[in-house]
Amino acid sequence: MQYAVRICVSPNMTKNQHIDPERWTELEPEVTELLERDPARWYVRRIIRHKYALKDKSLDVEKQIITAAMPALPIAKSYAGATLLADIVIDKYVNHLPFYRQIQMFQQQGIAISPATINGWFQDVADLMRPIYYRVSIRCDTSFFSCLV
Repeated sequence: MQYAVRICVSPNMTKNQHIDPERWTELEPEVTELLERDPARWYVRRIIRHKYALKDKSLDVEKQIITAAMPALPIAKSYAGATLLADIVIDKYVNHLPFYRQIQMFQQQGIAISPATINGWFQDVADLMRPIYYRVSIRCDTSFFSCLV
């Protein structure tokens, strides 16, 4: 609990407990710490790509409109960000949460994602991880004991 962010709450004295500073001296306060949790924070990252149109249309150029390049995304044409994909895979393999349970948790937080969409994302992430899998399997084939370390 030592690394958790602290939010201080100081309740006011009730009207029946009005303190006259002339008559009372404040002592060291009593502090009670409670570990609390906010549900996962969802947000949408907006990528705004600026577009420019050539003012002089008479010029002979290849493109009349230029748009800023799209940053690399884990899955092309998908609305899933890298953090969401990582959470889904970690919850599946590290926290042992099957997809249907993750979908239930998302729905409790107000996010609706269909099972087919999650399965598609998972397959795409697995394809992205394939080079790592091959590299690890080659290393394991050469030395069985080095894989266990």
